[in-house]
Amino acid sequence: MTRLPERAFGAPLLSPAGLALRACLLWLAFGLVHALGLREYTTVLSGTPVGGLAPTLGGVFYVVLYFGAVVAAPIALIAGVLLLLVPRRRG
Repeated sequence: MTRLPERAFGAPLLSPAGLALRACLLWLAFGLVHALGLREYTTVLSGTPVGGLAPTLGGVFYVVLYFGAVVAAPIALIAGVLLLLVPRRRG
């Protein structure tokens, strides 16, 4: 079984900086696919054909990044702030 890396993108995975960095990366990736115009292909959600495999995958990718930016990124940011504010007991 493979282990998750303890450090990725220069910050520990479950540290305040790491969570904030990953939230920003999600927002950046979503902004990029939005700027590329993949929002047009989200009609795949309603069952409307969009014209092939590539546009369909683009629409699915846009939706996944949208939910990541709207749901996962704010949760990661809040978790990072809570890690900063709540003292940890050692012992």
